[in-house]
Amino acid sequence: MPPSIAAARLSIGCCTATRPLHATAAHWGGRCNFRRIRGRSARPFARLAVRALAVLASLGLLPLGAAHACESDEFALFACEAAKGRKFIELCAPSPLDAASGWLIYRFGTADGNPRGTVEFEYPRKRTGSLKQFFAATYTRDSVYTQSVRFVTGGYSYRVYTRARSRGLPEAGVDVHHLGTGKTTTIECSELPRFYIHELKGLVPCDPETPVGVACAQ
Repeated sequence: MPPSIAAARLSIGCCTATRPLHATAAHWGGRCNFRRIRGRSARPFARLAVRALAVLASLGLLPLGAAHACESDEFALFACEAAKGRKFIELCAPSPLDAASGWLIYRFGTADGNPRGTVEFEYPRKRTGSLKQFFAATYTRDSVYTQSVRFVTGGYSYRVYTRARSRGLPEAGVDVHHLGTGKTTTIECSELPRFYIHELKGLVPCDPETPVGVACAQ
């Protein structure tokens, strides 16, 4: 295990990660029973723990809430609630995932009374050959580490992403870019996302349209 990940895990000792971003920050910043360390206030360690939690989540190392719309034979490669819990964003795939029989499905919908939510948009409609209908990338630019999966349909480009900085909580969600007008609408996650993008390495084409040029999932 890389030292940075081990250190991040060691700094997490008393709180769960199954709550929205703002609630997690409040809980970790003031409600946990952090002990005083060598006579010093433990509040700085609480802030460090929040950052560590963000790093682990951005790397897909935290087991968060269950996916809404993934089928019984799928797992959530990416999943988060969005728009203050009213919507969900998911990328679903089988486990194990392989080139011969694997697939990838994007689902977006409303998190309503239905345990699986209501799917408003699904791409593609068929599993066969779906891995080749996406682009996956991981890259760092201006000290921001980005993971993204992109696809194009109906005159729009959709990019599911996480962005992690050295400070603060990660950003995540989906950018919807109109190819005709150039307008981009962003729907942000309202909780820490999971993103197991490393599962797509070698299975999904590299993305030629990133800020750093061609980038592949690593």
